[in-house]
Amino acid sequence: MLASHRWSAVLGMLVTLGMAHPQPTAADPIAGEWVGPLALDRGTSTITLELHVADTTLTGTVYLDGDRFGVIERGTVRGDTVHFNVDRFDFTGIVTGHRMRVALIVYNGSTRRLTLTKRPDPPPPPRP
Repeated sequence: MLASHRWSAVLGMLVTLGMAHPQPTAADPIAGEWVGPLALDRGTSTITLELHVADTTLTGTVYLDGDRFGVIERGTVRGDTVHFNVDRFDFTGIVTGHRMRVALIVYNGSTRRLTLTKRPDPPPPPRP
């Protein structure tokens, strides 16, 4: 009888520890870092999107050649489609796996099309 109480206590501790350290869930398919070439009038630059998703809200930062270009404004996520603005630039992207096809409307109203690739998520920190 005493051994059965000990096993119950051990089992209870394991369950409690499991709740205190939940198992990681599948990574969000949109959140993360996306990188790709952006053809401009004077050459090609590298654009990087750092995206964060909470429900249907998209936030983050856009970098151009490693320099901060701007903060995402009015960001939304609907299924596999993202939409946001940075200053007067209008971004719409459709995610398929680790690729995002982006239509970028620039100042003069023309549209630039580009494809970004999602960088792998860093591994989770080791569990204590």
